[in-house]
Amino acid sequence: MGGIVGRFLNSFGLTMAFAILVSMFVAFTLTPMLASRWLSIDRTARHTSKESRAFHALEAGYARILAWSMAHRWVIVAASVVSLLSVVPLFWLVGKDFLPKNDEAQFEVGFRAPEGTTVEQTELIGTRIGREVRRLPGVLYTITLVGNDDRRTANLGAVFVKLAPVEARRESQFALMERVRRDVLPTFEPEHLRTSVSQVAAISGGGLMNKEVAFFVSGPDLERLAEYSRRLTAALERTPGAVDVDTTLVLGKPELAVQLDRAKAAELGVQVADAADTLGVMVGGRQVSTYNERGEQYEVHARAAGRARTDPAALRQLVVRSSRLGAVTLEHVAHFEETQGPSQVDRLGRRRVVTVTANIRPGHSQQEALDALEKEIRAIRPDPAYRWGTVGTSQEMGTTSDRSSWPTPSGASRRCSGS
Repeated sequence: MGGIVGRFLNSFGLTMAFAILVSMFVAFTLTPMLASRWLSIDRTARHTSKESRAFHALEAGYARILAWSMAHRWVIVAASVVSLLSVVPLFWLVGKDFLPKNDEAQFEVGFRAPEGTTVEQTELIGTRIGREVRRLPGVLYTITLVGNDDRRTANLGAVFVKLAPVEARRESQFALMERVRRDVLPTFEPEHLRTSVSQVAAISGGGLMNKEVAFFVSGPDLERLAEYSRRLTAALERTPGAVDVDTTLVLGKPELAVQLDRAKAAELGVQVADAADTLGVMVGGRQVSTYNERGEQYEVHARAAGRARTDPAALRQLVVRSSRLGAVTLEHVAHFEETQGPSQVDRLGRRRVVTVTANIRPGHSQQEALDALEKEIRAIRPDPAYRWGTVGTSQEMGTTSDRSSWPTPSGASRRCSGS
């Protein structure tokens, strides 16, 4: 078996095999020798342990059960077959999770502020959330982290919550997590935050804010992926036990679209590459030199000042080289439009991907949510160009089910990734 579960079970299997071999060696060698040395027969004793009342009652009861079983052999055989076959439907009915839910006296409150929020504003929001969480009984302290992801996202934050030991508080970790969802986070609705309350991940979930459920859809068209994710999100919100439902598709990031008027540019002698290069240097910046100090080399980048690269009026006044007039401002050869777009476009195997995520309340299982997502994606019936499947702990749980269990009643794979 591969994956994380395979690594766990591989060492566990080797340990059990070695322990059984050692136990067998001791049973055939050391135990008989010690019995011959330490045990002796007291021939003067009147009664033995086998003649005690407790042993006699046990022996008589076992004899009656054995006699009845031998007289009704086919009943015993039928009961054994039914017990064996009942494992299959019971496996379908029982809830399944990749890891058990334990009270670890800690959890995380993740939040994402609206696009365009600065690091300082995000830190202030995280500080306010931490202050409200510390008012709950049993909370020792909180730690606020901002931009703690690979992209150093300015509007992404998390509040780590440390609780008192289990024996020193009345409420469980999961009860406090539910109170944060119910009492604390609704007070921040005017901030338009996207929030989640999750356990601290024992195994990394691929940067998905420690979510227990992660289901992706990939394909070429971002708008269609957004529509699929909305339907999957709605299906997940209808699933009992699913909370903190969200997607990795984040729209609403302010953008300034620059559309070059090729006819005017040709008339004024402006090359498309020159206009693009001017915007790239002034807005994005370019390395112009290096700086050495104490044996370390640092890159020196040049770009326009803050307001000159964020103000649409200032960008319109950027000067572009012209072969006919020498130089013209960008507003004479381009149209500017303020729009909104995705803050990031994730990819999986060079394909655009949107991931639907959620957490699960105690008393419910990950499999219920995955079944609901699988049912909805098959009802959507995406085009052949689109694929879907699970990632993170959901994928590991699917790997375990595929390799160590029976197929589901519908015959669908738990790790479906195809059209």
